[in-house]
Amino acid sequence: MVDAVCVNAAANRQMTASTTSSGTNVLLVQRSFGAGFRLDLVSKQACVGFNGTTFLAQDCAASGMKLVRLVGEQLKSGSACQSGHDGAAQLTVDTTGSKCVGAPTPL
Repeated sequence: MVDAVCVNAAANRQMTASTTSSGTNVLLVQRSFGAGFRLDLVSKQACVGFNGTTFLAQDCAASGMKLVRLVGEQLKSGSACQSGHDGAAQLTVDTTGSKCVGAPTPL
């Protein structure tokens, strides 16, 4: 995932805070996926999930998925949280939850 201060409204990679039918908070990925990129997400609703190392798009209906949610201004899954971004603007994750950062301030 990429940490961006500005998002083009026409882009197809936005996230939207939402809830599931059971009331669970989730981040929906507003993007369609092609078979050449993520075959597992073709024709599926994608949510932001946590695989133990990083936050990534996953099938919202997958069993056992660790969901990422917006808590205040922080992206969190259990104790794991966004800790910033690397030189390629990819999110970094702190699995201990001790180095959480909030949303970037728009310019």
